[in-house]
Amino acid sequence: MTRPPFTVSGSDELAYLSEGLMDLIGGRLDGAGPLRTVDPRAVLGSGQDLQGADLARSAVVAASVGAGRFVTGQVIGAPGGISISARMHDVGLIDPARHPRHRRGPG
Repeated sequence: MTRPPFTVSGSDELAYLSEGLMDLIGGRLDGAGPLRTVDPRAVLGSGQDLQGADLARSAVVAASVGAGRFVTGQVIGAPGGISISARMHDVGLIDPARHPRHRRGPG
């Protein structure tokens, strides 16, 4: 499982949460049942900028480092609080044909 950086909006003061939550969630999910996390350095070493990436690009990068799943998330800052959401996606269920720039394999 890979974890692209979370999308953060609402306040520049929350920018640290982008990668911080990625690490926190990865640490909590690693070993939960059959889940194993991919070393974040492998994802960063892929040369892909995943900040704000669409699902197809995230799926391609996850597959390239041997992950079958990836997590996306969002942090929204508002006066008086923040909202945090995360979703797990199965690489095999993302249709790269909908995003031809990020198609896997030849073609």
